[in-house]
Amino acid sequence: MERPLHFAASQRAPRSGVTLVEAMVALTLFTVSAAGLGSAYIHMMKYTERNSYEVIGLNAAQSIVEQIQLRSYNDLEDSTTHSFDIQLNAWNSTTNNTINQTVSIPWATDTTTFINVGVTEGGAIMGILQDIRQRDASGNTVRERRYMPLRVNLTRQIESPDTTGSSLRRIRIRLQYQWAIPGRYDSSGNPLYHAIQQIRVILSPAVSY
Repeated sequence: MERPLHFAASQRAPRSGVTLVEAMVALTLFTVSAAGLGSAYIHMMKYTERNSYEVIGLNAAQSIVEQIQLRSYNDLEDSTTHSFDIQLNAWNSTTNNTINQTVSIPWATDTTTFINVGVTEGGAIMGILQDIRQRDASGNTVRERRYMPLRVNLTRQIESPDTTGSSLRRIRIRLQYQWAIPGRYDSSGNPLYHAIQQIRVILSPAVSY
């Protein structure tokens, strides 16, 4: 007598881990999020870099205006002078420290002509000194000195005496300036200057009694 066959139902062990599809979905989500974070990081770095150079340009422009304000009224009123001397930080190749260098800025005859301003090396205008040469403990150069391009338009307007017969005349000074991030140029090889900014001051002679 033949015995009937009995088939036991197979029982699968509880599944652990992830499937290939789940892994691919997770990898896709990670790649998309990482790309977004990377783009945001790059944008943040560019924004930070731009702000740092903007501050350097503003400080240089304020320094120029402050040096103008320290000059006597008679010097600024003298219409026979065609330029104004300022002091800028320059690099000393011997000591690798900063020194003062006299730079002449001409008074502009219009409001649209800009000139490059900065310390000179070998007769070439380098720009505004941003950082001196960096060296390691052995004296090897790690990073060269850096300059930021800056151009300005400096104008003065000497007011005519008022109708009361007073000889006191105010002088209106306007400094327009543009800065550029070092190493960034247009197709013609010129620095990519940012938008024009300006500082205005009004100077009056001291009144004697």
